[in-house]
Amino acid sequence: MKAINFKRSIFAIFMIAVILLSAIPIRASAAEDIITNDENGIPDNTLYNYILSISDSNNDGIIQRSETEDIRYLLCGYNSDFGGEKIATLKGLNNLQNLVIIEVDYNALTSLEGIEGLNLWEIRASNNELVDISAVKGMDASLYYLDVQCNNLSKLPNMTGFSKLKTAAMYIGTDFMYNKLTYNELYYNLPSQLTDLEYVGDTPWVEFQSRYQSPDPIPDPADIKLNANGVFVEGLIIPDAILQVNQVSVDLEDAVVAYDINLIRDHEKIQPDSEITISIPSEYSDCDVFWVKDDGTKVNMNAEYADGKYIFTTDHLSVYALVRKSATLLGDVNGDGKIGIDDATDIQKYIVGIYDFSDYQKRLSDVDKNGKIGVDDVTLIQKHMAGLAVIE
Repeated sequence: MKAINFKRSIFAIFMIAVILLSAIPIRASAAEDIITNDENGIPDNTLYNYILSISDSNNDGIIQRSETEDIRYLLCGYNSDFGGEKIATLKGLNNLQNLVIIEVDYNALTSLEGIEGLNLWEIRASNNELVDISAVKGMDASLYYLDVQCNNLSKLPNMTGFSKLKTAAMYIGTDFMYNKLTYNELYYNLPSQLTDLEYVGDTPWVEFQSRYQSPDPIPDPADIKLNANGVFVEGLIIPDAILQVNQVSVDLEDAVVAYDINLIRDHEKIQPDSEITISIPSEYSDCDVFWVKDDGTKVNMNAEYADGKYIFTTDHLSVYALVRKSATLLGDVNGDGKIGIDDATDIQKYIVGIYDFSDYQKRLSDVDKNGKIGVDDVTLIQKHMAGLAVIE
């Protein structure tokens, strides 16, 4: 009898162990389904509690991801009648992957961080403390309305590709009024359907918006430092000027890269009032920097190479080209002065679309000189390294 009871005890213990072990993955899976009220989920208590109030279908006091799948509209503008604190951050809001409209007016947001990766149609974030709306990047194919009036914006991200943005329609629309934005900041960073639109009478929309701004005091020109595409310009720059840097092609042998560098103000190219300093980044340390004039002649700028940048002074903005000093070494794609495995790897990455080459790098990559870049060029470099072929 004792033996039978002993066996039953062993069996009971075994069954309990099986049950406990089988519960482990279920609990892990359940944990993954939970959106927490902390830095790993949605840290803002007010935002979290609002989402909980509209999603907690099983009334367990926890937000499950599955409970948020049907949330497409989030209307949580601050209303003191509701009590509670203002929302200070939208961090973690992108856990709600199906959101298309958010309304967060009259809160305490300084940025829109937290909405990255969403395909929003409409953002209403007026009357906050916004200084940064760069989180809208990537929504150029979905965003119709962006209302950020009455904030502290003095800079805008490049939104020229937001072709769906529309002006006001009834009570919603795209609105930047009552910020600190200059006319140029609006004009050069917003899409053409807004900048070219006649809004009130014959007044363009951008001009109308710029009338209702309080820009920050104009800084001392000597303190202005502009950056575009990695190229920096600093010195006595005319205030409210916009730096435009475009990569261009030049007919110069061994040219690594060339940039058309311009200051723009009120739709026109302008020249600096005095000497300015330009720095151009490059992985190649053996170049001369030339000012390429309109007639094709070039002037050596006697640039210095330091900290991965070519630095020189000038009083004229135009096309500037980096040209290798040393003789071209076919196959030396990374510019380290030798042909090696790194060059072969870079070419392979270019072939599959991971890397983008300059015209100069493309010329160096065509080691078999057949007019195209392919696996044969990689193979020839590998044979060259093994002493089985010579690259000339």
